[in-house]
Amino acid sequence: MNNLLREALFLILLILFAPAIVMAQVVIDTSSPEEQLLDRVKGESFYLTSLIQVGGNLSLLDDHYLGGQTFRVANVRFGVGGQLSRNFEYRAQMNFSREPNLLDAHLTWRGGRQFNLRVGAQK
Repeated sequence: MNNLLREALFLILLILFAPAIVMAQVVIDTSSPEEQLLDRVKGESFYLTSLIQVGGNLSLLDDHYLGGQTFRVANVRFGVGGQLSRNFEYRAQMNFSREPNLLDAHLTWRGGRQFNLRVGAQK
C-alpha cells in the first residue's frame, strides 16, 4: 500500500509540474541578430568612448588673421572598457590624431571597498 501511495503521489506531481518543465525549456528568441548583439554589449560589461576635438581660425575680412584660415584636429580618441566579472574591470584608449598611440590599457581588480589593484599603461 505504501508503494501505491508513493507512485500515485509521483504521478500527481508529474502531471502538475510536467507542463511547466516543458514550457520552461521551449524558449524561442525572435529578436534580430542586431538586437541580440546589442543585448550582449549594453550595460556595465562593455562600453565605447570617443573624443574628437577640433579647432581653427577663420576671418571673413582678413585671410592672414592669426596666420591665415586654418582647421586642425587636436584629438581623436576611441576607447573600450567594461567589467569582465564582479571584481575585474578593463579599459583601453587610443589617440589617432597625429600618430596612433596607446593612452590607456589596464586591468583593475577590486579586492574590496578599500583596495584596488590596477595593472597596465595609463596616461
